[in-house]
Amino acid sequence: MSEPLYGTISPPYVLFTYNEIKNEFDHLVKNMFSLERVVCELFFSHFYSPFTYVESRFLNLVEALEAFHRKTRDGEYMTKEECRKNFYQNLKNKIDEVPKIQEPPGSPGFRDSLVGRLRFAYEYALKKRLGGFFGEGLGEKFLDIFVYQKCDHTKKQRAACRDNFIKVIVDTRNYYIHFDEHPNVQVLEGSELWQATQKLEIFFSIVLLSALGIQPNIIDQAIEFQSRGGLRFSHLKAE
Repeated sequence: MSEPLYGTISPPYVLFTYNEIKNEFDHLVKNMFSLERVVCELFFSHFYSPFTYVESRFLNLVEALEAFHRKTRDGEYMTKEECRKNFYQNLKNKIDEVPKIQEPPGSPGFRDSLVGRLRFAYEYALKKRLGGFFGEGLGEKFLDIFVYQKCDHTKKQRAACRDNFIKVIVDTRNYYIHFDEHPNVQVLEGSELWQATQKLEIFFSIVLLSALGIQPNIIDQAIEFQSRGGLRFSHLKAE
């Protein structure tokens, strides 16, 4: 979790001690070298480039989460071959029947653009990938502390709160990539974007620690400790 690049590491920045993981340390180190390099580069660039714009930091974290889900989770509605055989070609034929429209010379055709998007229709979109992450045990713990509001947490309310958090993350990502404004879309900026970026940093740290093989109870205790009174993440807790 973010800390100045120089100087002594103080206790609030330490999630757990060596004594808590010493019996599994060799195994954890081996797991660390098996992680996808591209994902780690995206994630750790967040720490080693602390003075980049918050929009870039936010986009890096979202991209890293999406890539990590693609590499480690089931993220397809069907196989690429099934999509091409059962849907892609049929839909492409339908699109080919659309009358040609007048387009600027040298620009990609409208139909070509539609067909290009169909090539990846078999994959989960970002919204579904984030939903999968947050539906896991440690994801629920993260939501409990940093997202769910202090209210009567019925199952329906919790689901609505989670879905809204995911929607805002996706809408904000889409805006800062395409800069295309739409009605009824909430785009985070300023302090809200900074807080969301910190929350994603925490969550991806949880995901990576879990992938390394750190026991869930150790991660759980570390996040609880970091979020309590006056420590560095307490300002991010849901209120």
